[in-house]
Amino acid sequence: MSTARLVAASAIAWILIACAGVQPAPRAAKKLTHLTPAPTTQYLDPRAPTDLSNLRFVGMDDGPVPDFSLESVQGGHYDSKQLVGEQAFLVFFFATWCPACELKLLILRSVLATVGPVTVIAVSMDGPETWPKVHQYLHSHGLDVPLVRASQHLRFTLSYNPFETVPLVVVVGKNGGLVDYQLGYEPGDETRLMASLRLAQRIAPLAGSGPRGAPEDGSSPPPNR
Repeated sequence: MSTARLVAASAIAWILIACAGVQPAPRAAKKLTHLTPAPTTQYLDPRAPTDLSNLRFVGMDDGPVPDFSLESVQGGHYDSKQLVGEQAFLVFFFATWCPACELKLLILRSVLATVGPVTVIAVSMDGPETWPKVHQYLHSHGLDVPLVRASQHLRFTLSYNPFETVPLVVVVGKNGGLVDYQLGYEPGDETRLMASLRLAQRIAPLAGSGPRGAPEDGSSPPPNR
C-alpha cells in the first residue's frame, strides 16, 4: 500500500475512536461519526508565521516528509534537517481532554520501552483553557519529552495533521519517508505501532535518494493492517 493510499485509508478508519481537534473547553469528549474541522487558527500565536504557500501534506507523495522547524515550550528545537532522512522519529498529536489519547499513550509508552530510544515530538492540540494541564498530563503518563504547542506552529500542524484530530501518531523512517499514520485508537494499535517503529529503524533509503534522502519515488511501503 502506498503512503498516499495509507493516509486516505486512515482518514476513513479514524472514526472508530477519535476526538475532535482543538477544543475551546474540556467538555466531555464524544465519539465522532464524521470529520469535524477544528479552529486551530483561533489559538494561533500572532507572532507565529502564517505563510501556507507550497504547503505539503505528509504522505501525499513518495518523497521525504515535509520540512519543519519547531520550538518546544522548554526552549528546545526540532529541525527536519537533523531528523528527516537521518533517523526514525515519531510525531504524537494529543489533547488532555481526549480519552482516546490516554489509551494511545499507554500503547506508546509500552512500545517505546520495547523498541528502544526513538525521538518523539509531542504536539499538544490543547487550547488556552486546558493548556496549563498539559505538562503534568504528559508526566503522569510517563512521557517526559519536549513539548510543542500546535497553535504556535500552524503550518506544521496543517501539514502533519490536516484532519485536526487526536490522537494521531505519525511514524517516519530513517530514510525520511512516511511509514505509518495512525488516526484515532482501536484494538491492535500496539502490534501495529511496534511493527511500524521497527520498520522505521531499519528501512532502506528512498530509491535514488542522496545521503539525506532527497525527494525521489520508490519509498518502501508501510505495513498493512
